[in-house]
Formats: sequence, structure tokens, C-alpha cells
Amino acid sequence: MSKSTPPGPPLAPEDLLIDIDPSLIEEALASVDRKGRAAKDAPGPDVVVVGEIDVAIDAPAPAASAAPDDERRRLQYRVREQQETIRRLERELARATEGRDSLDRQVRDVRKAHSELSMDFDRFRQRARKDLEEAERRGEDRAMRPLVDVFDNVERAWLHAVSDPAQILGGLQMIVEQFKRLLARLGFERVEADRGMLFDPSLHEAVLHVHAEDLLPGSIVDEVQAGFRLRGRLFRPARVTVAAPPPGSRG
Repeated sequence: MSKSTPPGPPLAPEDLLIDIDPSLIEEALASVDRKGRAAKDAPGPDVVVVGEIDVAIDAPAPAASAAPDDERRRLQYRVREQQETIRRLERELARATEGRDSLDRQVRDVRKAHSELSMDFDRFRQRARKDLEEAERRGEDRAMRPLVDVFDNVERAWLHAVSDPAQILGGLQMIVEQFKRLLARLGFERVEADRGMLFDPSLHEAVLHVHAEDLLPGSIVDEVQAGFRLRGRLFRPARVTVAAPPPGSRG
């Protein structure tokens, strides 16, 4: 073992003085001031440079260096989320656009069908009006042609009456029979109103009350105007005279 060196005499304070250039001290203070101002503006470890030596003050743990990577990953995740949202919205927009186009096509089809239906209805209405007019014309022809034939008979009877008055009765009888056949063909049926029948207010119209000794009161005396049914319904009541109660009797 080597022997330890005996301690020397203690150093006086004046022996510890070191001669430092004042310009270096000013430069170090200025550097500390600059670093302090920079530390306020940007987070990070405080570094003090003294001369050519960098001294870290309260340096954070090495895990702080990973903070930018975590932030980058979070930003990348958010970007991917936004991109996925954009793609989803684009798909929904495409479906909505397709649905709108489908509705537009349906609206166009409905409008076209409505227009065609309107034109078909107009053609049907015009055709129905023409058919109705034609039916009315044919009906008038069927109704008026027999009347023209009756007129011919009346005119012939009138012409023969001048030269042979005895033929008037035969002509009139022929005309009456012709009228009866015409009315029957058109659906007319004569209402019965024979003398002696009881008066029926649903079929007869009393125009006069007369005394008739051979008839019961309320019986038909005479037919003034013929009544007719048309296809089962009353077309015109028969106008008749009715037997009145005997004088002095109470009604």
C-alpha cells in the first residue's frame, strides 16, 4: 500500500480567485436572457449556455420527446375519420341523387300518362257527343217518319173530301188507327176511362161534375181527353167528367 500524502496547509480565500474576462460574463448573461425569452414563447427544456457549455435546467423526462409522435398519430387518426365520413357522405349523396333521378323519371311518366289520358278523354267525349247527336237524329227520324205518313193520309182525306165528302169518315178512321199503332210502337198505352168506371185520382183528372141519374156518384160520365202511360209510368192523366151526388143529398 502506498502512503497517503499529508495534507498541506489550508488555502486562503484570496488563493481561490480566478481571473475571468468580463466580456465572457456579459456574453453568458446575454445568452441566458435570450434563452429565457425563447422559453416563454416555445415549450421545451430550458438551456443555459455559458461560454461554450450548454446546461439544461429542469429537463423533462425522455418520454416528452415522444409527444410529437403521439400528436401526429392522433392527427392521422382524425384525418382518416374525416376521410371515411366524406366517403360515407359521398355514398349517401350518390344514393340520394339516384333516388331523385328515379322520382324525376316517375314524375315524367305520370305527366305523360296524364297527358295521354286527357287526350283520350277528349277524344272519347267528342266521339260520345257525336254518337249522341247521331242517336238523337235517328230517334227523330224514327219518330217523325210515321207522322209524315199520317200527314199524307190526312192530306189525301182532305183532298177527297172536296169531291166525295162520304170518304171523310173512312179516311179519319184510317188515320186514328194509324196513330194508335204509332203510339203503341213508341211505348204508349191508353189509360182506361170508360163510362161508369169509378174515378181514380191517380189516373184521372176531373174537369167537371155533372148529374147522371143512371150512374153512381163518383163514376166517370165521359172522357174529355185521353190519358196515356209511357212504359209503365203515367205520362198524362185522362181528363173526365164525374157524376155528382143527387140534389139534396149530403156529400
